[in-house]
Amino acid sequence: MKYLKRILGILLIFSMLFFSACGKTEEQEIKSEYNLITTEEAYQRMNENINAVILDVRTQEEYNAGHISGAILVPNETIKDNKPDKLPDLDEEILIYCRSGNRSQQAAEKLLKIGYTNVYDFGGIQDWTYGIVTGEEEPAKEKKEPSMSWFKTTDLEGNAVTQDIFSEYDLTMINVWGTYCSPCLKEMPDLGNISREYNETGFQIIGISIDMFAADGSFSDDKIKTAKEIIDTTDATYTHLLPSNDLIKAKLREIDVIPYTFFVDSKGEIVGKPYVGSKTEEKWKKIIEEQLEAIKNESNQ
Repeated sequence: MKYLKRILGILLIFSMLFFSACGKTEEQEIKSEYNLITTEEAYQRMNENINAVILDVRTQEEYNAGHISGAILVPNETIKDNKPDKLPDLDEEILIYCRSGNRSQQAAEKLLKIGYTNVYDFGGIQDWTYGIVTGEEEPAKEKKEPSMSWFKTTDLEGNAVTQDIFSEYDLTMINVWGTYCSPCLKEMPDLGNISREYNETGFQIIGISIDMFAADGSFSDDKIKTAKEIIDTTDATYTHLLPSNDLIKAKLREIDVIPYTFFVDSKGEIVGKPYVGSKTEEKWKKIIEEQLEAIKNESNQ
């Protein structure tokens, strides 16, 4: 389990359709990872991921004359061989634009060469139709805490699931587990009992099995079959989701050890503290009651 974080990092790369550079030339490596998207797609990404970096690679003068709200300025000509100070995280989502699309492509390729893994070029501000602001660079925005308020995935049966799965419940307990994890499997019968006992009380349990990937990054039918067999054996018949890229980005890539359990409200916002390791049925019931009481008190204020 100590290697879980490394595994999740690898899965994130696979799920973003990035490929290993082994045996490729530098030019082929950059080309294989280069993502060109439309301004419409960029706008959607900005709304879906509040922590996405909007990167303006024009000059200071151009930026001051008009830029996308929230964009940071790193002129293309200043990007060399090292990480720019304003871009400390190699894995954060970066949406790049310039005036017409030439400099944004250059900047994207240079960032990929440095080692950034999640870079998107959406061309020029001349094609942007969603409004701009003028003036000096705005203060850096504070990153929001992880949230499950937007995602797409499927359950183990292949049914589409989004954040709407939370909407009819005051509290959802999300249990992250793996088919190889003995403590995970040990507590699943208790979680199944709790799920049935709390049915129709405004509370639900959802499982996410993280080790569902094949070597090529696709979901493995064999591993999904194994997960289903475990669920049947342990009678943990609540909903179980596949770890889609959205879920990895939203929360899973932060997880070092499983089982890992956290709670969200009806909007998918994380509430309370996370819990690492397995617990008895009675301990989980106590924690659940405390979380439900906290949500009730907050709604009455």
